[in-house]
Amino acid sequence: MDRAGGACPSPRREGPHRLGPELPRAAGHQRLPRGHDRVAWNRLLRAWAPADPADILDVGCGTGSLSALPAAAGHRVTGVDLAPQTIKQARARLADAGLAGHLR
Repeated sequence: MDRAGGACPSPRREGPHRLGPELPRAAGHQRLPRGHDRVAWNRLLRAWAPADPADILDVGCGTGSLSALPAAAGHRVTGVDLAPQTIKQARARLADAGLAGHLR
């Protein structure tokens, strides 16, 4: 259910952890130019996360692209995902950036 009580769209998967191109439009969002989505997510996460370091849980963390943002801001991040291959990629992403996180 969405916040208004309506049914959320069911995204079509095109491979492991890849949402179909219709999801942003179905959810009422427009695609952002390449690179701008990271800026937008960073802005949202900074607004939502506490100012002081906190424990952050990223459920369905995938390759860790969003887990890296609060980790870079000093939060203690735990990311979980059902796909072992994406957890390996998430671990590598955080390690390459010199960030700490618990990914399972």
